[in-house]
Amino acid sequence: MVLAMCSADMNITQSVLQRFWGNVDKQGPVMDHMDSRCWIWTGAKKSTGYGRFSVSGKYVAAHRFAFLLGSGELPEQVLHKCNNPECCRFNHLGAGDCHLNLIDQLVRRVKDKQ
Repeated sequence: MVLAMCSADMNITQSVLQRFWGNVDKQGPVMDHMDSRCWIWTGAKKSTGYGRFSVSGKYVAAHRFAFLLGSGELPEQVLHKCNNPECCRFNHLGAGDCHLNLIDQLVRRVKDKQ
């Protein structure tokens, strides 16, 4: 499910882009199951580790904004293939929904226990 919000709903100016990318460290870790570095959000974060970014007077999760920039859309959920909530690298993110997010979380918990 794709929400109605898209890049046209936000005033994404050059200034907004500079502010966003100014909070991204492209020298993050390479997770065990990935072949490229995470791009770490260094700005404001929620207690869960997910980045927070303000644009057009609204807060959006930093990884969701990165996905919006890469795809032009915001799905119901944006999942981290790298399992790193701070990551904003587009190719580490994927579209999903609540059901897929729950399955992803359960699978990772099982793998972490092994």
